[in-house]
Amino acid sequence: MPGPTDTAVVLGTFDGVHAAHAKLIGETRAKAPEARVVAVTFDRIPGSVLGLDGKSQQIVSCDDKVMLLKRAGADEVRILSFDRSLSETEPEDFFKRIVLDELKAGSLAVGYDFRFGNRG
Repeated sequence: MPGPTDTAVVLGTFDGVHAAHAKLIGETRAKAPEARVVAVTFDRIPGSVLGLDGKSQQIVSCDDKVMLLKRAGADEVRILSFDRSLSETEPEDFFKRIVLDELKAGSLAVGYDFRFGNRG
């Protein structure tokens, strides 16, 4: 039975699943070769909920994103519903509740521009 450190989480919006996303997944697998690599992403672009300037429409559908993340090397893909409630989650609560408690991550990788929870 897998233990709590047997999951390596890669977390991000992953819209388009480009070369840098594939590299993040590959580097995660290389650093934790025995772990199950779980890509965690969102069902929509955060800007579409937050009303921020910038990107607000997805490049690919969620189904395509799942396929592309698995093709890039993720063993599993989890899609979180990005809504107002999730956007207001404090960073520490998001990390504890989702990354540690729910996913039981032994390691976590994010892109250079990822921010946790409300006000990142």
